[in-house]
Amino acid sequence: MWTNKIWMKRPFNFGFHGPSAESNHFQQKLSHSETFIQQKAQQEFNGLVATLRHAGLEVDVLPFDAEGESMDAVFLNNWFSTHDNGLMVVYPMLVPERRTERRQDMIDYIRSQYEVSQFWSMTHYEDRHLFLESTGSMVLDREHRVVYACKSVRTSRTLLEKWAKRMDYQLIIFDAFDMHGRPVYHTNVLMTMTPHYVMINSSAIPKGDWKTLKSQFSKNNKKIIDISMLQMNQFLGNAIVLQGRSDYPLLLMSSNAYRSLTLRQLYDLSSQMTIIHYPIPTIETVGGGSVRCMIAENFLESKK
Repeated sequence: MWTNKIWMKRPFNFGFHGPSAESNHFQQKLSHSETFIQQKAQQEFNGLVATLRHAGLEVDVLPFDAEGESMDAVFLNNWFSTHDNGLMVVYPMLVPERRTERRQDMIDYIRSQYEVSQFWSMTHYEDRHLFLESTGSMVLDREHRVVYACKSVRTSRTLLEKWAKRMDYQLIIFDAFDMHGRPVYHTNVLMTMTPHYVMINSSAIPKGDWKTLKSQFSKNNKKIIDISMLQMNQFLGNAIVLQGRSDYPLLLMSSNAYRSLTLRQLYDLSSQMTIIHYPIPTIETVGGGSVRCMIAENFLESKK
């Protein structure tokens, strides 16, 4: 249920994107020049890619468009997903400027390298103002076929139900709010699914919804690692599990997230997985997303 193959996207025109920040309250505007921010983002990206490759992961950096690249293109997991039945899904996105990230040349590149036997585009729902931003909007328990999603302007209940029905997943929808009472924009900054644990910020979730979630986690034998609001703001919820050498699980996160772990959390997680972390403070601060947002998992069979 885990993969060692991933795609990533270079932050070529990276910067603070106002339209995206209207719903992503994790974004912050810095006083540094655009050139400085872009250089720092590039350095952080290069270091992260090198770290992941050193850990044994297959990292395929997709091509970029020097002219029309979106400021948020580094967060590759927001516009497509792949699945082990050969399916590639392309999703409708809230912010019009981000829709340029769904480039046909990248889709063609993926299809040329991997076996895509099914292709499902949901992008036409943008005309109806319905959005679903892939594994940003949805956290998948692929083993038990459960999809978790918190409500937001980026995550349509109608589209969640269509996705869950086609994919044969059980759907769990819930509310989640930040410390200021605003909806959490993406589920994957709130929770991370691992083989034995689910890291989640229960303080962001109303009591009724939390009761439902706890019941589902218990049913699927997932122990809860409850993260705080502060830890969520340090992107501890925005981690991802991938398959390392000899099938041993790797838990990837930023160094900011890693430093926020309590000793008990660190002990529990490291007893089951190897934790890999790398500092990406510029990408996190300016872009409002972290390591999980930067990774699109590859579950497709190679043509080679």
